[in-house]
Amino acid sequence: PESSENIELSILPVGEYDERQIQMTTYTIDESADKQSTLYNVSSWYINGELCEDSIYYIDAEELYTLKCDFDEENFFYVSSSPSPFTKNPQEKGYIEFRETDTSKDVIEYSVQLHPYLSLTLKGDKALEVSVNGEESVNYKKNKTFTLEHLKFGDSIVIETEGTVEVLDGDYSYLTATSDSVGNKQRYTIKVTSNYNENILHEITEGVTVNRLFTVTLPANANHGICKYEVDGDEVTGTVNIREGSELKITYTITDEDYIFKERFFILPDKRKDSIEVAVDDSFKDTTINPDELFEIFQKG
Repeated sequence: PESSENIELSILPVGEYDERQIQMTTYTIDESADKQSTLYNVSSWYINGELCEDSIYYIDAEELYTLKCDFDEENFFYVSSSPSPFTKNPQEKGYIEFRETDTSKDVIEYSVQLHPYLSLTLKGDKALEVSVNGEESVNYKKNKTFTLEHLKFGDSIVIETEGTVEVLDGDYSYLTATSDSVGNKQRYTIKVTSNYNENILHEITEGVTVNRLFTVTLPANANHGICKYEVDGDEVTGTVNIREGSELKITYTITDEDYIFKERFFILPDKRKDSIEVAVDDSFKDTTINPDELFEIFQKG
């Protein structure tokens, strides 16, 4: 009315409110199998500070929101997210925050990719000076085995030594390396990348070699007897990890009275017991040894 002064008006919509659906996923990728897997119990999602009990959350269509994902930064590192997050340096902060950017969609999807930390076990034939991401160097004596843990994509490892570096174990398939001379030393710069290379065999770069571990099953029982196994002089049995280049000795004792070993270029002192030694190479990867294929055995009579 014209005579009214200082009137405050409040306008409320009438009827049902439309809702939007927000979908949240935390996942990882196993590069060795080229497989994506959803991660459970490693992250928590919050909308406007309220914990989401499920991976799907409904919110009023007109309500503004901030979405936050906390993750297990002790065991996983941040890789990427979709859409792009509001948070700068999520890895340092331990969370990812999203601000609403598109109000036109009925279903909005958010995803965060994490990855388990990587590790690398190394040793040098001479003393090593090792620095990770520009931090102060740590000195290791020659032939000292050590492990670098909590590595992530983008990390840089610089090693200076008068000798060579040997990779004994760990996630070496994520590595690239270069080398250059610094005085009388060699400097190896190793990069941890997201580009998984399953074809890395013995050398990442000249001077940085890979001495791999293979999972091998060693059965105690054979078709005609029993077997004993030794790796570099130590007795082993069952499913074990054997380092590439090791010597595997297999001793086969025949317990079946109807069978004996075939004599080779020498006369066996005991035709019911024989041993061979084989060098562990690529053919041992994820295999079960079949002793009956390695020894010549025939039936008597």
